[in-house]
Amino acid sequence: MLRVTIELLPDGDEEAARVLGQMTIANDDTGTAFNGHYDTQLTTFDRDGGSFVRTGRVEDFNRERSAVDLVMFALETLNPLRRSGAMLRAPQHEDETPRG
Repeated sequence: MLRVTIELLPDGDEEAARVLGQMTIANDDTGTAFNGHYDTQLTTFDRDGGSFVRTGRVEDFNRERSAVDLVMFALETLNPLRRSGAMLRAPQHEDETPRG
C-alpha cells in the first residue's frame, strides 16, 4: 500500500504543520503479472476538523511504471482537474475591473 500525506507548513514551520489530505493506494491482488488494479481513497481535512472522503479505482496500471506515476493516476481519478479558460487567466486584484 502507498500512503501520501499532504501537509501545510506555514512559513516552513514544522511545529505549525497541518494535514490537508491523505491518499491511500492499495493493490487488490486481482491484476496480472503485467498490470495491477488498485483501490484508492482520498481524505481531505478542513480547518474545523471535518473531513471528506472520496474513493476510486485505478485499473490495468502497468507495473513497470513508477510508484510516483501510480500516485498521479490515482490523484487524477479521485480529484480530476477541470481545465477551462478561467483557469488560464492571471488572478485579478480587487482593484482591477473584470475583463470580458
